Amino acid sequence: MKVTKKPPMDSTPSKQTNDILKGAKFLALFLCACYAFSFLALHFWLADLLRHFILQYAIGAVLFGVLFMFKKSWLYGGLMALVLLSCGFELASLTRITPQSETAGIRLKVIQYNQLVMKREPENFLRWINSQSPDIAIIHEPNHDTLKELKTLAPYPHVAHKIPDNPYGFILLSKYPIIEKDITVDTNIVYGNISGHFIIDIPDYGEISLYAAHPASPGHPIRAAHRNYKLQTLADKIAEDHSKTIIVMGDFNITPYSPYFKKFKEKTHLKNEYTSLLPPPTWPRQFTAQALQIPIDHIMHKGQIELIEKKRGEAFHSDHYSLIAEFILTP
Repeated sequence: MKVTKKPPMDSTPSKQTNDILKGAKFLALFLCACYAFSFLALHFWLADLLRHFILQYAIGAVLFGVLFMFKKSWLYGGLMALVLLSCGFELASLTRITPQSETAGIRLKVIQYNQLVMKREPENFLRWINSQSPDIAIIHEPNHDTLKELKTLAPYPHVAHKIPDNPYGFILLSKYPIIEKDITVDTNIVYGNISGHFIIDIPDYGEISLYAAHPASPGHPIRAAHRNYKLQTLADKIAEDHSKTIIVMGDFNITPYSPYFKKFKEKTHLKNEYTSLLPPPTWPRQFTAQALQIPIDHIMHKGQIELIEKKRGEAFHSDHYSLIAEFILTP
């Protein structure tokens, strides 16, 4: 009986390479589509979400571009080069590396940290705060246990707080007197979004104006609209503040690449400087590679103040890394 053999399936290296190349082309086109759509951020909620990943688009363009050039796929390689140039221009336009200040003045160290309401690591966190010894610290998403623990820290006799039954509360620790405080609860925003404005008296310097904010996360069109509304109202308030020194801190749930963040900066004239090539990424901690994280926590300033250093701190069990900034308060 004659047996007819089936022809072997084509599993040659060339076919596998072609399949990989086809997959890479599809992913590259998807990257281009996401980046292009992100330019409509002021008109579409999803486009604004896609705007936060400019660095990731640039990294993807490099990886795909190298593959396409190696395979002599010039059209796709050229497309990746255009994406890289555009993303690179955006990143470069936002880069503000501050040189080490040699100005005389009073040093001020501040910490911004979102502890994540359901995740806590109190002993390590308290030990870390003590070791860092900031002059001012803002802790977002605390609960009443957090407040009790933080009040045990001897160097912080001045505390302000608002702890609701939702994730949008905060605790302010200060080594210096809080001579005025104004805590706002926006009941027309999801969860009754909370922000604070404080006047803090620094010995041998005078008063500084400090704002703490935690706009809503934009995971839904309504929440995104509430975040943008909060940014707008906060910007209006800061623009009317003529204090000689202003510091604004918080988990803003927005990156510097969003047009809403740019409008906030334009309205307030705040400086979002840093001492690294790019803003320190603070979220999400679960993505261990910094190239996959985005900067949504911010410490901004203006007035008689100069940045010495801004860096990322510990995360503990939170999904956010802390952010640390040191300043010189100038005469």
